[in-house]
Amino acid sequence: MLLSVADICASESRKTDTVCRFGGDEFVFVLANTEHDYALQFARRLQRCLRQKLKRFQLDDVAVTASMGVTAMASSDESHEETLKRADSALYRAKFLGKDRTIPA
Repeated sequence: MLLSVADICASESRKTDTVCRFGGDEFVFVLANTEHDYALQFARRLQRCLRQKLKRFQLDDVAVTASMGVTAMASSDESHEETLKRADSALYRAKFLGKDRTIPA
């Protein structure tokens, strides 16, 4: 299933984007020169695509879902780690609120 997710992520991203597995079942997208609103639209579109294409992994009433946290680098960020922490926090809010959703930071 993770290989399918990786393939979908690669096929939905632009050549200028960077996509990498961050650990376990988490992926990070770096959308260079992209405004926060577009990044949020992209994440929601990707989430719909994942939901549709991963239906084949569904067992009975258990489905594969994707929760996403979206942020943009802020001028106050002193490192990429601060940006990642903000995205990670939004991701965990999405999971806490019931999964299968995209939360902006």
